[in-house]
Amino acid sequence: MKTGTLIVVAITLATIGYHAVERVSADTLNVAFGVVCGIAASVPVTVGLMLALLRQRPTPDAPDETFEAEPPPARVAYRPAPQTLPTPPMPPPQIIVLTPQGQFAPGQLPPNFPLSWNQTPTLFLHEHANAVDAREWRIIGEE
Repeated sequence: MKTGTLIVVAITLATIGYHAVERVSADTLNVAFGVVCGIAASVPVTVGLMLALLRQRPTPDAPDETFEAEPPPARVAYRPAPQTLPTPPMPPPQIIVLTPQGQFAPGQLPPNFPLSWNQTPTLFLHEHANAVDAREWRIIGEE
């Protein structure tokens, strides 16, 4: 009776599965197959990690059965520590900051730079048209 029931349940599930697969697109079936393969690929790694992490390890406090008695204590000869001279403290590191000479970004002036009445700092913001490093910028999509 059990075998007949299992056969009927298997045929019923196969029929339902066939009709479900028939109505689903191929892309959906490919995604489902990939998910099933990914899960199946992670099972051995998971089982290995579980075995490695959950195995019983002997505790270091547990006495080993191989030792019958404690060995006698070893004799320790007293040796004085060697005398060392105290080391002088290390001086703090020297940090030297150098400012660049003559290299200013456009619009920047050195401190205390004398300006005449007709010069303004905005003159440095614009490049001269005949300058050697003048660039022509072209924006893509704009004509």
